[in-house]
Amino acid sequence: MKIRPFEIENFVASLKPYKNPILLYGPDNGLVSHRTKNIINTFFNGNKKNETVRVIDNKQKKSTELNDAINTKSLFSTKEVLRIINPDDKIVDELKTNFSQDSNLLIIINAGELTPRSKLRKYFETSKEAAIIACYNIDSVELRRIIIKFATNNNLKIEDHAIEYMVQNLENNYQIILNELEKLLLIDEKFISYILIKNILSLNNSIIYEDIILDCLSGSKKFFNNSFESKMHSISAANSMILNIKTFLLTFSKALDSYNKKNLSEVVEQHLPKYLFKKKAV
Repeated sequence: MKIRPFEIENFVASLKPYKNPILLYGPDNGLVSHRTKNIINTFFNGNKKNETVRVIDNKQKKSTELNDAINTKSLFSTKEVLRIINPDDKIVDELKTNFSQDSNLLIIINAGELTPRSKLRKYFETSKEAAIIACYNIDSVELRRIIIKFATNNNLKIEDHAIEYMVQNLENNYQIILNELEKLLLIDEKFISYILIKNILSLNNSIIYEDIILDCLSGSKKFFNNSFESKMHSISAANSMILNIKTFLLTFSKALDSYNKKNLSEVVEQHLPKYLFKKKAV
């Protein structure tokens, strides 16, 4: 069953109508991850204390691992989520053979982009019991809606020019959009001006501050030796540097919290701006 775009927000927040398993797919890994987390939270009713989330990488699983995961119940949890990443078309047969509707076990499958011919995609689109949610990159209309909703939810007033600037300059990866918007909560301002937005977004003008951190992490002091005085020529520039360093470290910390040695590229893709791939070795 397809969950249509205008139904997704309500479905993620309520799981109504209840469907199991659920496939989330598309090119925006950040949006896949974000919606998956919200669905899990909804399934557990916001209380994860005595609940279990198991993750299976389909590329690395043994032949019986998925079957065992579906049919083995935890002795310590009332509800469980089984999250499957990197699925292939063969998983359809395994689900048909082994999965019975169990209201205490929710199966969530995370995939990248799937063509209309994909067996996996076709199965979820036609099954009455299952649900499928497409996670495409954010367009300008949706991005504007996200910014305005974020401002409303956090009691912020964002200047119209500032909104337009963000729409034109933010990346289309959902997780990175959230990272950038959350910077607005770190400053003691309820009115967000165009000038303020230009100073704190992770665009070309803030890369220099993030380079400071990455140089320090790698043991380099070249910025302080060569260009600190020429770059920090005013109180405004110094304040921008401090704010950008703070917000970058918080973003970096979130990435480290979700770090899995098997999936470093996935973590970087979901949490860090694309230009930081050049700093991946650091």
